[in-house]
Amino acid sequence: MTGTRTEERTEERTDDVANAEIIELNFAEEHLAGIVSGLQTRGVVTDDDAAEFSTRVQALTDELRGRLVGSSIR
Repeated sequence: MTGTRTEERTEERTDDVANAEIIELNFAEEHLAGIVSGLQTRGVVTDDDAAEFSTRVQALTDELRGRLVGSSIR
């Protein structure tokens, strides 16, 4: 880092916030997967619906992770 101490601390806090948000995002993704699995087990959603939902959630969380990582690099 080539900035001042204040800029370095701000960048560190930004990294910490991004890391915390990624952890929360991972938790949310796992939680949603558990909900869908439960619904699938009870027959509320089909296997195909569950697979489609899983694919959509994965794509969304991958995009959000990318944005979070990108925001911490700036």
